[in-house]
Formats: sequence, structure tokens, C-alpha cells
Amino acid sequence: MYVAMYLIQSAVILALFFLVYQAGLRRTTFYRHNRYFLLGALILSAVLPLLPVPSMQAGNTVAIFNYLEGGNNAGAPALPGQVHGTGASTVLFLAWLPLAIVVYCLVALFLLVRQLVQVRRIFSLAGLGTAFFRGRYRYLQIKGLPAPFSFGRTVYYDPEAHDEATLQHILDHETAHVAQGHTFDLLFAAFYCSIFWINPFSYLTRRAMQLNLEFLADEAALSLAGSPTAYQYSLLKQAATRNQASLIHHFSQSFIKNRIVMMNQKPSVTAQRLRYALVLPALALGIGLISATKAPETRYAENSLKSLNDHRKDSSIIERRFPEGKSGYARQISRNCLYPANARNENKWGVVEVEYTVQPDGSITDAKTVKNETGAESLGNELLRQVKLLPGFKADNNAKAETVKLSALFFLDGVSKKDNSIKTDVTIVAYAN
Repeated sequence: MYVAMYLIQSAVILALFFLVYQAGLRRTTFYRHNRYFLLGALILSAVLPLLPVPSMQAGNTVAIFNYLEGGNNAGAPALPGQVHGTGASTVLFLAWLPLAIVVYCLVALFLLVRQLVQVRRIFSLAGLGTAFFRGRYRYLQIKGLPAPFSFGRTVYYDPEAHDEATLQHILDHETAHVAQGHTFDLLFAAFYCSIFWINPFSYLTRRAMQLNLEFLADEAALSLAGSPTAYQYSLLKQAATRNQASLIHHFSQSFIKNRIVMMNQKPSVTAQRLRYALVLPALALGIGLISATKAPETRYAENSLKSLNDHRKDSSIIERRFPEGKSGYARQISRNCLYPANARNENKWGVVEVEYTVQPDGSITDAKTVKNETGAESLGNELLRQVKLLPGFKADNNAKAETVKLSALFFLDGVSKKDNSIKTDVTIVAYAN
């Protein structure tokens, strides 16, 4: 469950950055600022859900009430075959979740390997041409190369495929990519898209990054071109040839219309830099709202009105005096009961039982832990917290003070031992960290 919640939180954060970029920054000519903004969007969306902010900690707990007649309480692994209705769907999802995570990781691994193959193919071109250096930059002449491109500190081109003016524009453009280190951006975006392949905003952000890098290279090349019009004609000449590798910069890359539009756009005025000053607080507010949203740390399973085992002596008072009866009692506890993080980290599990007294006026008193096999005080405190969260029982002046017990099996998947003989009112299942 943690992995699933991490991916969701990361996707929401990246979506927020991308939408802000599209709405307020995309049309400005502050290309360098936009470059850092988009890189920061990828980095922060991957890092923020991992920070030790309580609401950013993806929950991985599931609370399951035992609604089976006869009081049969199986350990967590046996529940999928026993619970029916809505609960069965929830537990079945949890049972398949590890397999889904494995499949997700295999797809990510395949995509990463594919990116490495692309890099290897690019480096393999080194033996096909003639290389020379200009300062720190390397130029590789390869006859028959479909389209010029750059990767790392090398510009790849076919000197016989272009006239002299066009070739100079190409070299200026690709050298700008090399000089500004744009390959790092593309490699990082490719790595991010491979890991977060299920998030559509990763691909949208990557495309926005590619286009912005073309703007940066065009800006540098135009400053060297004798005529902006001639440079644009050179761009149109090469538009028909496309290199499909996604890890390289090539002069004839798509986005032709957008690039020409931005070349002819008036430079953004200095006052427009205030957009960045406004964007940052807006992003901080949005991320704060995401952080303030409670992660769904608990899932519960219900089955009609069979919420607690009928054989328990406590069930009558719960049915008679608790709001909405046994089903309301079940919902109240299962929606709030968590598996404390410190207990998960220390692999603490077992049965906990608390006891409390219901007074004639409906108030709850004398709550205490009467059994704790886990060795973790936090698990007993968590069950006591559930008692304190109860809204109270209906008043009955003719009744006497009655004692109620609530027992729970805290089951840590992958650590706890299966024991079908354990009988409790509730099972709290979590995945070991």
C-alpha cells in the first residue's frame, strides 16, 4: 500500500507543477528559469512524498472486522477466503497488491534497460565517423547520418548533407545544447519516466522540457546567426528528417511551429519575472493542501449487520445502546484504527485487549489495557485511543455500569505467524517496512 500511495502523491504533486507551468510560465521567454522549474518539478515530486511529514507518510494499514457467525477469527492470510461482500473486494485487492507492485517494477526495469540500450547505440556511432575537437566540444562527422544531433559533449552530423549556411546554423544550435549541458535534463527525464511510467504527467513534463531546451538552443544560435530569417529557413529545411531516439537533441526535432513562434515573440519584460515570485507561494500552498489531506491509512471490511461475534457477552450492550448498533461500532473503530509506525518498524505484532466501563448515562470510563502480547506499548495505546474516540452510548437510567472488552490482533504481513485459533474482535493488518 505504501508504494501505491507514494506513486499517487508523486503524481498529484507533478500534476500541480505542470499545470502551473502551462498556465503561467510556458509563454514567457525566461527559458533558463523554466528549465530549472521543470527539473525541480520532477525532483520535488519524487522527493516530497518521502519526507518525514506525517500526512505525507503513505498509509499501509488495513483494519478488518471479523463478521463471521460462530466467532471464527482467522489470521490475516486466511481472511480473503472468508470475508464476503465489500470486505472481500478490499482484502482481495490487498492480496493482489504485492503482485501488482512486482509487475510495476518489472515494467520500470524494462523501460530503464531500453533507455540504456539507446545510450549504447549512440556511443556505438563513435567508430563510424571522423572526430575533431573545438575547445571542449567534440564533433563527429558521419556520412549518411539521417539527421544531426548532439549527446553529451559530442555533436553528430553529416557534413555532405547540408549547404554551408545551413550547416553553420546546425552546428551553432547543437553546440548550444552541448555547452549548456542539456543531455543531463533528457537523461534525468528519461529515468524519471521509466520509474514513474504509470503517471501521464511525467511524459507531459518531459515533452515540455524538450521543447524548452530547444528554445534555449535556438536563442543561443540566433545570437550568432547573421539573419534570424535564414536560421528559420534552415530549420524548415530539416523539418522533414526526424531522428527517433528520445535521449538526444537534434536540429530537426519536432515542435517546429512552437519554436518559430517563440523566435518571433517579443522578449518577456523584466516585470514578468514576478510570475515566479507568485508561482512559488501558490505551489507551496498547493503542496501544503496535499500534505494536509489525510492519507487513507485505514481500510475496513464490513458485512451487513454482522459486525461483532454474536457469542460475545458485550454484543448485547453494543446492539442496545451504541449509536447504529454493532455495525456503527464496527465502522467507528475500523475507520480510525491504525498500525503505529514504530511498532511496524520493530516488527511488533500480536493480540491486544482493552477493557472499559459503560455508565448508565452512556459515558465511557476506566479504559485500560488488560492484555498486550506484542511488547509494544504503542499498540495498546492505539486500541485505547479507539475507545476514547467512541461517541458514547445511549443513556439508560435503569441499567447498571457494564464492562466491555475490545480485542485486536495486530498482524504484520511477512512477519506474523498464521494462527487460525486466535479469536479477536478486529484484525489490524499492515505490511512490514
